[in-house]
Amino acid sequence: MTQKTIAIRRLKFDSYLKLTFLTGIGVGMVIGSTLFIMGLLGLPVHANIGPIRFTGQTAGFVSLVMSPLLTSFMVVWFGLIAYLPLKLILKVFKNIRFTALIDVPEDAEGMRQKSETETNENIELQTQLPSIETNLGNSNDRINESI
Repeated sequence: MTQKTIAIRRLKFDSYLKLTFLTGIGVGMVIGSTLFIMGLLGLPVHANIGPIRFTGQTAGFVSLVMSPLLTSFMVVWFGLIAYLPLKLILKVFKNIRFTALIDVPEDAEGMRQKSETETNENIELQTQLPSIETNLGNSNDRINESI
């Protein structure tokens, strides 16, 4: 793994939702764990699920299980609202920079060389295309003259 700084210019909607969902699960795990530990220590912990009310260690365990689920859905809901402002921020500031540990595949260099080769082949095909169109145009003229 190497540490690199990446600049995000555009963020796809599905990637953004995945990021917000995982963030919500992480926040929920912290909240649930805290309430579970508080319940184990005998501190007052309460959890309500509809009309059912839990207290003490049971409430801590219910919080440990339910908090990640509930916070992930709440964060995704707020993320849906915040997506358009994020796009505006990206447009105004051009990009957002993050530093992250990135796994670079071993064959990444081979993939880069392959894409350069494909690009060169595409350029060659594009340069040959006008001559093919010219030849077709001449053939059509000859067919029209013979008719």
